[in-house]
Amino acid sequence: TAERIGSPTDRVAEGWQRSAVLIVDDEEGMRNFLVKTLKPRCGQVMVAESAEQGDALVQRHRFDLLILDISLPGQSGIEWLKTLRARGLLGEVVLITAFADLDTAIEALRAGASDFILKPFRVTQILNAVRHGLDRALLKRENWVLRRTLSQRTRPADGLVGSEVGEGDGEVR
Repeated sequence: TAERIGSPTDRVAEGWQRSAVLIVDDEEGMRNFLVKTLKPRCGQVMVAESAEQGDALVQRHRFDLLILDISLPGQSGIEWLKTLRARGLLGEVVLITAFADLDTAIEALRAGASDFILKPFRVTQILNAVRHGLDRALLKRENWVLRRTLSQRTRPADGLVGSEVGEGDGEVR
């Protein structure tokens, strides 16, 4: 069935085309698979082999979504995510790993991951995680814009509603 223009599906697809995604995985095959899957759908897709390389990119670019392997050379994905959150990164993060147990999944979510996927995964699984992450990123951005617009349109209250205080009676008029 054809989607109508202006439908929520169009909004999501349009949001994907304007999105920036960073993939951080030390496995070349996984990076290539994710790039091949996301490049036709997303506006910008960048890759890094380690948390250190990823950190250099995060400092120079804005990303809507990070896809981050937990097992990386040097700093682990979870430790880097904790560092990013401590520095104020609010972007969405999908953690992926081939080696996980329940404690790892809980630690990942507590560190601020939006989603957690076990390797090997299907294309539909990663696309669903990306869709949810980009939806949340879009909602956060829209919320920020609306709050900023609202704050620019309203004057801060001084605590008084009226403009004069009556003589001797303390009444605000």
